[in-house]
Amino acid sequence: KHNDISSFFTIWTLKEAYIKANGFNCPEIKQINTVVNNDICMFPYDYLTGEISEYKWSIINEQR
Repeated sequence: KHNDISSFFTIWTLKEAYIKANGFNCPEIKQINTVVNNDICMFPYDYLTGEISEYKWSIINEQR
């Protein structure tokens, strides 16, 4: 399903942003929890996701 693939890439790009925000010093990508109760949760980060054409992107910023 397109929605499943779209959700997968949203999660993937959030995890990638997390790794970059932490200077590549983080656990394995499987251990980065981005979903809680079927909702995206990036605490302690704010996040923004989007799509350009068929490409997904995500950015995160530490909450202040």
